[in-house]
Amino acid sequence: MGSDRSGGVAGGEGGSSDTHQAARVETLKRLFERRAGSPRIWRHDFYRHIADSAQDVWMLDVPGTKSRLKLLEKGANIRHDDPFVFTWKTAVAKAFDGLEFEHVVGKETKTKPRGWWTTDLAMTPQAPQAPQAPYAPQAPQAP
Repeated sequence: MGSDRSGGVAGGEGGSSDTHQAARVETLKRLFERRAGSPRIWRHDFYRHIADSAQDVWMLDVPGTKSRLKLLEKGANIRHDDPFVFTWKTAVAKAFDGLEFEHVVGKETKTKPRGWWTTDLAMTPQAPQAPQAPYAPQAPQAP
């Protein structure tokens, strides 16, 4: 079975289906809006907001449980082609007309600090909803 590059195996067997990817895109559009010149959003804060606000979508089946946790850490070094990262990267691009996080390495400036971030997204105001506990990773269960 070939990869569909949406983060899983074609047809969604054991990975991410088109339905899951559509749910990610819808969630991104609900939680964020494209607005150039917005205050900087760091990549780890962006993903933390998704994990805290839409746990059901954050936890959709995609290989890369370690990546799911590392994306929430400041300064995490994750391969750009990691299946979990790639799945969310493609969802961001689809939701926001090709948007990608800026990645600054080497010499930084006041306006271009090192790391992954964007100033082209803003969090949308959320309607009041039932309180949800922040995302907390669960230890793997012994068989």
